[in-house]
Amino acid sequence: MFLTWFEHRDGTTNDEIATSVTHKRDYVAKNLDRFCTLGTNDHDPVDGLRDETWFYIRPECWKGDAW
Repeated sequence: MFLTWFEHRDGTTNDEIATSVTHKRDYVAKNLDRFCTLGTNDHDPVDGLRDETWFYIRPECWKGDAW
C-alpha cells in the first residue's frame, strides 16, 4: 500500500529534481558570459559570479523565465 501511495502522491520527485538540475546546468553552460569571474573586472555580472569550481547565481535570477 505504501508503494502505491508513494508512486501516485503529489510533490517533487527525483525525476523532477534531476530535470531541473539538468536544465540549470545547460543554461549555465550555454551562458558562461553572463557570469563574471571572481577577482576580475571583466564585466558586470548579469546572472552571477564564478570561480574555478563554482557558480554563484544571484537570487533574483532563480525567478526568471530563462531558468
